[in-house]
Amino acid sequence: MRTLAQFPHPIMRITVTLWNGKYALRFEADRYEQVFKVPEESVTGGVDELEKRARALQEQVLLRFVEMRKEWTAIESES
Repeated sequence: MRTLAQFPHPIMRITVTLWNGKYALRFEADRYEQVFKVPEESVTGGVDELEKRARALQEQVLLRFVEMRKEWTAIESES
């Protein structure tokens, strides 16, 4: 796996890697992670295109992180 880029964000780490012919657009916050895998041939604009996609997704990804945390906290409190 080769790291190609990291995009700045105040809350999340956003990283692009390339492995086995697929880009992985990885969002990380706290203990949580979301990964979007994209075939290399479907990205014609390279890392610049992936950064645009990351920017388009970042708000929804952040909201999903909030939901993930709520779900995890609810399960922990049941134990």
